[in-house]
Amino acid sequence: MIKIAVDAMGSESGPGVEIEGAVQAAAQYGVSIVLVGKEDLIHESLRSHDTSGLPIEVVNANDVITMEDSAANAARRKKDSSVHVAARLMRDAGINCILTYTVPSISLLDQALECGIRVIVNVPWMAYKCFLQDRRTQRTVRHEVRQAVGSCRRHPALLMYCVAKEIPPAIVRWPGAKKTDPPCRPRVFVRWRVKSCSRAGEGSSLGRY
Repeated sequence: MIKIAVDAMGSESGPGVEIEGAVQAAAQYGVSIVLVGKEDLIHESLRSHDTSGLPIEVVNANDVITMEDSAANAARRKKDSSVHVAARLMRDAGINCILTYTVPSISLLDQALECGIRVIVNVPWMAYKCFLQDRRTQRTVRHEVRQAVGSCRRHPALLMYCVAKEIPPAIVRWPGAKKTDPPCRPRVFVRWRVKSCSRAGEGSSLGRY
C-alpha cells in the first residue's frame, strides 16, 4: 500500500484543509496517510470526519513554523516542527531522495542534508509556452533557469536539477523553423538527457524532450 506523509500544519488554516484532503485520499484511493503535526489539533479536526476503517495515523510534532517565522531561523530552532519530523520519517523509511515542485529554500536543503536526503530541484520556467520561434522568450527562459540554479548555491544536498519535465503539445509538434507544406503528421518522441549546468552553479539537469 502507498503511504503518504502529510504536513498537517503546512497552511495558514491547518490542519483543517490538509486533513479534509487526507481523508478523501484515504477513502477514495485507499492510500495510507500519516498526518504530521500537533497531535491534539489533528485529532480534534479528525473528529469531524468519518475515518472508521481508514488507514490514517498521526505522528506528533510539537513545533509549528508559522508565516511570521524566518525560514532560516525556524529551520535551526524548531527541530520538532512538522517539516523536520516528516523528513525524519522519510529517512527512517529508507527514502533518500525527494523531488521539489519549485526551487527550495536553503533552509529546506539544510534539513534534507541533516536527514541524509538528496534533492532533485524542479526548475520552474515557461514550459507551458512554445519558445522555439521567440528569441526574447528563449532569453527569459535561460535567465530563469540560471537564476534558479544559482539560488541553490551548490548545496551539498543537491542531486540534480530537473528542467522541462512537462512539455506542452506546441513544442512536441513543432515542425521546425521552415514551414512544412503540406502539413506533415507530427511525430512525438521522448528523450532524456543529463546535462551539466556550469554557468550559475555546478550540478546536473534532467531534461525531457
